[in-house]
Amino acid sequence: MTKKIKLVIIDDHQVVQLGLKKFFDTIEDMEVTGEASNANDAIRLINGTNPDIAIIDISLKGDINGLELTKSIKARFSTKIIILSMHNEFNYIEKALSFGADGYVTKDDPSDLLVEAIRQVMGGSIYLTPQISNKMINKIYSPAKMSDKSDAINLSGREMEILKLIGSGYSTGEMAKMLNISSYTIESHRRNLKDKLKVKNGSALLKWAIQWAKENRDIS
Repeated sequence: MTKKIKLVIIDDHQVVQLGLKKFFDTIEDMEVTGEASNANDAIRLINGTNPDIAIIDISLKGDINGLELTKSIKARFSTKIIILSMHNEFNYIEKALSFGADGYVTKDDPSDLLVEAIRQVMGGSIYLTPQISNKMINKIYSPAKMSDKSDAINLSGREMEILKLIGSGYSTGEMAKMLNISSYTIESHRRNLKDKLKVKNGSALLKWAIQWAKENRDIS
């Protein structure tokens, strides 16, 4: 039997908790191991159940919101985090990524995108929905402390192709199908890109890639 992905739901609306739990009951390789409505209960829940992924809303009961909770969890646990929020504004998304979120999905998105986000994040990718990626491309400013663009000279043709696709909002699976290569190869290219562009993590690579995509729209 395939090991199930363990999820916890952190949301201060019980109807959302129940709805998500019911939905994940229909997904064969996923299970909800607990729910919480505030940051303190969330920390206790994660400490006690050691989930693979926490699905967190930004707006929570109490003094600590979902973004601050994300930062706290990433400092203490290996649990990956997907933000599931009604907010789709650029500043929320950017802050979530800077605080360590591994994915961002809005509550208006189709449920299959949340499932895709979970699987992509479990595979080591940063996940943003196509809509959010497009929003970031449209509103992104030049990333602070971004590696000098001369670093891109060292990229291979395939690496530049993948960098453009990352910046255009494509997932690892989508890129693998488009380029007819394995997801493992895509992830290997991601690691090489981080090394060559001198960026520390997936969030920084995403910012670099979005800027690259914006400035190189003629590259398909």
